[in-house]
Amino acid sequence: MSGFIFLSDNETEPECIKRLLFGTTEKGYVDSRFQEIKPADVLFLYNYDSNTLRGPFRALTYCERNIEPDAWKDFHHQGFPYQARVS
Repeated sequence: MSGFIFLSDNETEPECIKRLLFGTTEKGYVDSRFQEIKPADVLFLYNYDSNTLRGPFRALTYCERNIEPDAWKDFHHQGFPYQARVS
């Protein structure tokens, strides 16, 4: 079992929690080794605006492209296409 930290801000955190979905960009996916996430891994959500860490969460899925393609589109033009479902 591994642990991973996803980043959010005050705008994106509510959507992460509402959807129980964490996401990242393609660069974040590669640079942060999120491609190694597998079900049952421990995930955290760090809000860098409020300096708060939420978790632990458990990954329900691998980090995959576009589990929910419309997630975060209101906040970021490209969204966060690499996503992991959490509980």
